[in-house]
Amino acid sequence: MTHPDDDLRSLLRGADPAARLAPLQPDRITAMANTATSQPTSASRPRSPRRPLLFGLAGAGGLAAAVIAVATLTPMATTAATRVTMGADPGLAAGSCPGVLPEYLADWKLAFQARAEKVTDDLVTLQVTEVFRGEPGAVVEVAGHELSDSDYSGFGFTPGDDYLITVMDAAPGDTPQIALCGFSGPASPELRAVYEAAFG
Repeated sequence: MTHPDDDLRSLLRGADPAARLAPLQPDRITAMANTATSQPTSASRPRSPRRPLLFGLAGAGGLAAAVIAVATLTPMATTAATRVTMGADPGLAAGSCPGVLPEYLADWKLAFQARAEKVTDDLVTLQVTEVFRGEPGAVVEVAGHELSDSDYSGFGFTPGDDYLITVMDAAPGDTPQIALCGFSGPASPELRAVYEAAFG
């Protein structure tokens, strides 16, 4: 009795182009087997030339993303601080300070309120909190302040305290000076009232 699979096997043998070839000799089979087993496996194959390129592109993309992130998170550099000095008022004779009246302040071009952020022997850093007139910038640096502490018309700075400052006009090339004799000083309600009357 013929099995149904026998017909299928016969059909497949007839379609096999290698069925008419002579069988391989045993030594040829051994040589082919040795050649096949000596080929490098996928784990030891050298990388495709395209893979480093793809990784390079991915690395460049990552680097670009990192640069963008740093640029976004890092604040832009601010402009330089406004520098002023604090010494004896050249416009006033020693011992003859006039009264602090709004009309004496009205013509000056720079007036602001600021908080003393940092005080050293050489420099005071002020953070501007309110501008009455002019453009002092966000940060004002005061040099020479130690000279004013012993001056009858001067005042010292204390970190964290607020001050009202007017700055006198300076000649081109000269550093502007803070007006003393009571026109600048700790931000008392009385001095603020004068500022509001002068610059309001």
